[in-house]
Amino acid sequence: METLVEDFLQYLRHERGQSAHTQRTYDGLLKQFIAWAHRTGLTSWHQVELKHLTAFLQHERARPLAHEAKDSTRRLSSESVYLEIAALRALYRYAEEEKLLPRNIAENLS
Repeated sequence: METLVEDFLQYLRHERGQSAHTQRTYDGLLKQFIAWAHRTGLTSWHQVELKHLTAFLQHERARPLAHEAKDSTRRLSSESVYLEIAALRALYRYAEEEKLLPRNIAENLS
């Protein structure tokens, strides 16, 4: 899973001319998804379905902020969750265009 993310980041850097900040942001967000996926038994992007992306986003929305206590009621903002969606959509768009994945399951995430 990590290889596709690295290829995607190189694509952002070399072909799309995205800023280093955007690359770091997408890298961190996608690594969060990969860590969650591994914990749930997913080891390949080919195994990931829309229900997994939705479950991940719900998990992200429900978890306390990183610097907060586990019992804190503060959660990620809608804007932060939207960034997660944007990163997943962009990765899947790239993977579909490059024929690395058969379809873009993230295109309808909201």
